[in-house]
Amino acid sequence: MENDKSSVVVEGEASESDEEDFMRPVGKSLENARRYEVHSSEDELSIAVRAFVSKAEEMNEANKAKYNTLLHKKLKESHFRLKEDLKSFVASSLKYASDQMNEINQSLLSAQVETQESIGFRRRSAATLLKTDQALTAILSYKLC
Repeated sequence: MENDKSSVVVEGEASESDEEDFMRPVGKSLENARRYEVHSSEDELSIAVRAFVSKAEEMNEANKAKYNTLLHKKLKESHFRLKEDLKSFVASSLKYASDQMNEINQSLLSAQVETQESIGFRRRSAATLLKTDQALTAILSYKLC
């Protein structure tokens, strides 16, 4: 602790409001400051925890009895069927989408192959056309007499 004589260190939980943060000791001595210390025993905490757990168990048992009617059983069965139907619908939709994507991918690959083949044909045609043009130029430039 620092030498600041107006400081008070309180062990335990943090305060719940701002007013509790500004408690000042009556005197400046350490003995007067100690009366503001908070001491919580583990017995008090364990009693509170046990009380909370028992209350939660009581509420759980009450809810089980309360929601164990025929209507609730039918609702649970219907909910389970709906959940299973939804799972199968999503799975079949994903399978269908996957199949469609595979078909599209195959179509794209075949289109790519056809495009590459047509580019090759076009290059060969351009080369043949160039040779034909050169041959015609040579024929026309030849003087007959």
